[in-house]
Parts: sequence; structure tokens; C-alpha cells
Amino acid sequence: MIKKAGTRLALLALCVFFLTACKVPGDVVSEGSPEPPSEIALEDGLSLEDGVSSEDGSSPENELSPEDGSSPEDVDPTPTADLTAPALRPWDADTLTAIRPRDNVALYVRDDGLYAADLLTGEEICLDASPLVAAGIRDLYLYSSLHLTADHTLAAYTKGTSLFLVPVDFDGPPFEPQLLCDEIEVERGGYVFASDALLYAPAGGGLYAYDLSSGRSDLLLDSSCVYTYLVAAPDKLYAERRGGDAGGTVEIDLSDRSVSMVVLDVLDSESGLLHPPVGVSADGRYLYLIRRTSSGSISTDGISVAVYDSRSQTYTSLDFTTLQRSENFSIHPTDGTLAFMSGFNREMTLGNKTLCLWDPATGKTTNVSGEDSGGAMNPYFSHDGQTLLYSAGKSFADYDLTAAMAAVESDGEYY
Repeated sequence: MIKKAGTRLALLALCVFFLTACKVPGDVVSEGSPEPPSEIALEDGLSLEDGVSSEDGSSPENELSPEDGSSPEDVDPTPTADLTAPALRPWDADTLTAIRPRDNVALYVRDDGLYAADLLTGEEICLDASPLVAAGIRDLYLYSSLHLTADHTLAAYTKGTSLFLVPVDFDGPPFEPQLLCDEIEVERGGYVFASDALLYAPAGGGLYAYDLSSGRSDLLLDSSCVYTYLVAAPDKLYAERRGGDAGGTVEIDLSDRSVSMVVLDVLDSESGLLHPPVGVSADGRYLYLIRRTSSGSISTDGISVAVYDSRSQTYTSLDFTTLQRSENFSIHPTDGTLAFMSGFNREMTLGNKTLCLWDPATGKTTNVSGEDSGGAMNPYFSHDGQTLLYSAGKSFADYDLTAAMAAVESDGEYY
């Protein structure tokens, strides 16, 4: 028994000696052995710690030498081109007085941000680069409700649910957009430019005025009520009010902040009737309102329009049907004539949409686009009132849908 135990001890000692003699020195991993979890193995048996070995067995001091043989200290790390975006300029109310006004400026959205263009010179500037582009997302609906001051030096817009301001300057580096309100009623006309202020209503309630001269926001009405569909008139503001004693369209005197009811909303358990304003004539006499139900689905397919005459304080329902979005209306800048899209059904590609004018002086409605206008929409009077612009296109009935679908299927792309 003792002899066998001694033999086993001798064999064990021999194995330990053999393994010690064959142990791989340093941190180099032997062939077939598992890699240490803390080490990242490189090709050709290289180690991050040992640097890069050349073919002749020499090892540089953890650095790669340039091809021309110069030392690493001689290499200029400065890139050949400056890829950094220009720094955004801070600004305040005094900045706007130094910006050269332009007469013909348009705001529009590309898939990488909000832009402005001078329509006479062709100059284009980016006012707000989309933060989604860096993440590979392109969203045309990120920006909405684009408006300019009368001299075109300041743009207001919503990004998501927030209201921003940014100067429009074609003669220098871009300015940094400033957040004015974090949550605003984007789809319900939550802000409007007045003569010397920007009036805006947070989604949580209240009404504020941003003074364009001082750059300061003042509270006009407290947050006990929510105000939407803001429409500015000389020294007045019209809005739909929710909350308080009663809901409806109200007239707000901007000089003394007094509020008076123009027309009450009719609320019942089924649909109700709401009267949000959509526009007012330049002299403030004619206030146009849409008459929609509280059922969003019903109102989407068609609503009627009413007009409130502030002189006679009379309310008249007009005898036509249109769609409720504000871009379906435009008011003549001098005589208050209403241009509107006449038709029904939310599908804008149906050919039952025509462009009409309603004259407040005579009460008459005139079809100016004809019955075959192919879905007229988006009327817009020029600033001098001499031109009426609108868009139109073919309706579904004018397309060969069978051929169109065959072309789509052949491309293998579906949209």
C-alpha cells in the first residue's frame, strides 16, 4: 500500500514539473487554450498591451509610424476640412432691430429641418435643424404652424408640442431657436401674431403676450380657462374658451383685458355645437366661425360656417358646407370677402371640392373654380388682395387605378 502511494506521488510530481516547464510566458495565449476573458485577441497573435510587432520581430512603442518614416509627433492631427457646423448665435429683442427686413420670405419644412427662403434672391437658410436627422429619422411633421412677423425678421413655429421663436437673418450665421412655451395647443390655433406682440395660450390654460420690443412675456388671463383658435383683430383677440362659467367664442379687449361672450357653445349628451373662430376681416367687423359638433368624426366630413358682425352684433349661419381645418379659408385683406373650399367628405382626393367666395356686402356665394376643378383646396389671398391662390389636383375618378396598382406591384414597393 505504501509503495503504491509513493508511486502515485512521484507521478503527480512529474506532471506538475512538466506543466510548469510548458507554461506559456507572459500574456500570450497558447494555441488551443481558451482566451482570458479580460483580453481582446487580435489577428496574428497580437496583443493590445504588447503593441504591434513587425515582421522582423521588433516591437514599436505602442504606436504606428507613418509611411514616410516620420515620427508620430510630426503628424498634424488637424483634419483637412472643417466639418463642424457654425455656432448658433444667441439673441434678444434688440437683435431684431439690426436684421435687414426682406419683402418676400417663405417658411417651409424639409426632411432635415425648418427653412426660410427669399423668393426674390433665391437665398435659403436653415432656421432649425431637425434633431431627428442625427438618429436617421426624417419627419416632415415635426414642424408645424409656421408664421412670420410683418417685417419677416422673426419666425414662430411649433416643434412637436412646443412653441419656438427664431430670427430670420440671411446676412449672417444662424441664430439659436428659443423655447417660448413647452406645451401649446398645436392643432387648435394656440398662438397668433398681433400688432406688436405674439399672443399664445398654453395647453394647461391661461393667455400670455410676448412683447416683440422687450422680449418679455406677460400673463393676460389666468389659467382657470383654456383658450384655443386664437384670432387677432385690431386691439382685440377672439378665441374659443373652455372652462369658467360657460364655454364658447369670446372677445378679449387687449387694452383692459375684459372678456365678453360672442356666441355660446351648445353642449348636450349627443353631439353639441361648438363655434371656434377661423378668421376676421382686417377692420375687425366680420368674424368667421365654423359650426362643428363635439363629435370629431362627424365634423371631419363636413361643417357649416357662420359670420358674426361686430357692428350690428348679429350672428348669421351661412348656407354652405366645407371642411373644418383653417387652411380651407382665406379672408380678403381689405373688404373681408371669405374664400373657402366648398364640399364635404374628409377624403381630399374626391372631386367634390370647389373654390367659392362669399361676399359679406351682398351675402352672395360665387363658385370661382368650376365644378371640374378636381378637388380645389387651400385658398390664399395675396397681401394686396389682387390674387387668389389655391391648389387642385385630379380626383380618384380621373385616375386609372388598375394600371396604377399594376405599376406599384411591378416595382415591389407599397406605400
